[in-house]
Amino acid sequence: MPVTYQFDREAGFIETHCTGELTFDEVMRHFQQLEAEPLLPERLDVLLDLDETTSLPESVQLLEVTRTVERLKAKVEWGWSAIVASRHALFGMSRMFEATA
Repeated sequence: MPVTYQFDREAGFIETHCTGELTFDEVMRHFQQLEAEPLLPERLDVLLDLDETTSLPESVQLLEVTRTVERLKAKVEWGWSAIVASRHALFGMSRMFEATA
């Protein structure tokens, strides 16, 4: 699976790994899974590992992800976030996401 995650409910921490040619639909399915997760903590710190991702999102897709993250604030309080990205282009897109989130 291109998007996998695990969370520690007690610690309020989620670690998400994205691998390969990730599609926008796969990213949005991930958020749908989170929203439906019955054991989702009220507050989450996030580690997003994009190190093995080979695709790049489009800027319009990042804006949609930002809107989704904002909508999920009704269910979860987002704490600190860290993004791992070793490719320059993906790092830049991550910074764009940070600026809009």
